[in-house]
Amino acid sequence: MGQQYEGAYSQHVQILRLAQVKSGMFAFSGFHDVNCNICRSNDAVLLGIRDAFSSRIAQKWPFDGFRVVKCRRCGLIYVNPMPKFDLKELQNWYSWYSSCYAGEFEGPKSVALETAMAGAVLEQIERHVSPSRILDIGCADGLFLSVARERGWYPVGAEVAPSMAAYARDVRGLHVFSGVVEDAGFQNRSFDAVHLHHVLEHLSDPSATLATAFALLRPGGVLSLGVPNEETLLKRVGHLYFKCKRDRWTTYLKPPIHLYGFSAQTLRAMLISTGFHIVQITGSYLGDPAFKPYSMFPETDFTFSTSGHFVALAQQLLGAVEKRLRIPEVLFALALR
Repeated sequence: MGQQYEGAYSQHVQILRLAQVKSGMFAFSGFHDVNCNICRSNDAVLLGIRDAFSSRIAQKWPFDGFRVVKCRRCGLIYVNPMPKFDLKELQNWYSWYSSCYAGEFEGPKSVALETAMAGAVLEQIERHVSPSRILDIGCADGLFLSVARERGWYPVGAEVAPSMAAYARDVRGLHVFSGVVEDAGFQNRSFDAVHLHHVLEHLSDPSATLATAFALLRPGGVLSLGVPNEETLLKRVGHLYFKCKRDRWTTYLKPPIHLYGFSAQTLRAMLISTGFHIVQITGSYLGDPAFKPYSMFPETDFTFSTSGHFVALAQQLLGAVEKRLRIPEVLFALALR
């Protein structure tokens, strides 16, 4: 299928490479070709084109989507060409992104669930190390770190969205660096635990950030992370739907917010390639509020309200089947340095 579409997309890819997207806060600096982030192979099959994260952004761009590929060697799913962001552009993106989801976490039920989940993760971590220094990369408003502090940990965070970092510092009283963790100046081997919750899929170079986490951990330190499972029934059926229509779209990923998609196998491979010893990779069935099932179809499929209702119903039915079959929406990994 990938070879069938390569020629048709050659001009599209050239447009992506040359595009300089400058439209207010929705900006990035262009594109660059990347190899697989796990095995470094450049042999990938084209899955299809994915539309922009929202119609509000898509309307401002001079192209109609992102090219989603799958490594033939290890199976990692990623965007290629990859969008390039400087720090200011990242801060603008994630200030907007955080504002889109802020309301979903303010209610007492969401806070209670997030708090319970943080406690469950910390309980897993504490089976391997006693509470000491913990780093949360992509800590958002600092709720996880607040729970860790209550359990006796010394919490430190890194958060790229300035407003979120400011809230964690000013309201929660936490030590949070505003920016990317590689620029924070943390000393190597200075943490007993590092946590990344729904962060890895957002990064342009997730292996590099895992390598940074490895360096920051003391020997025997614990890494915990959660990522969306890209191999859900919902994604597979949606992708098959488009291929049966001989359409160019795919349901995998949601760029430019999600740039990489993981299965249990590719998550395991990436952790091993960056030096970690895996304790467990399990699935989350807890209704994680930080992973909202977004539309698997492009905006253009919702031109008619009847189509939109049909798609919503199909997603609900597939979601129920996934729960029945215990196919997780989220993969949770625990690993040791």
